[in-house]
Amino acid sequence: MPDAVAGVRHLRLADQPLLGPLDPLLERRPVPGTGSMVMEVRLAAGFEVPRHNHPEEQFTYMLSGRLQFWTDDAPEGFVAGPGDLVHVPPYAWHRALALDDVVELDIFCPIRPALLEPLIPRPAR
Repeated sequence: MPDAVAGVRHLRLADQPLLGPLDPLLERRPVPGTGSMVMEVRLAAGFEVPRHNHPEEQFTYMLSGRLQFWTDDAPEGFVAGPGDLVHVPPYAWHRALALDDVVELDIFCPIRPALLEPLIPRPAR
């Protein structure tokens, strides 16, 4: 049996830096790995994610609240809530609206460089 892989990390998302610029309706904490990344996203009710696409595959796992999604494949939209998983293939157009305060995890593969800077250190408590 091989030895444990070097570089195993144990992280607290709350201690990770925020992705800027700061917005009172949006908090994002990206954590890159070697080939993929996870990002905690907090959206205030009413926040709109504009229509966009990207070359990275994305999974969104809903922890709390509800997000209304619209895609080219589902122009009528659908609502994702706690426990739901949304898969966004590479280059798929999508947009969303936070129907409630939302906490979700986005997983990107490969790493999405556009979501790695600018990072703002976590405010001192």
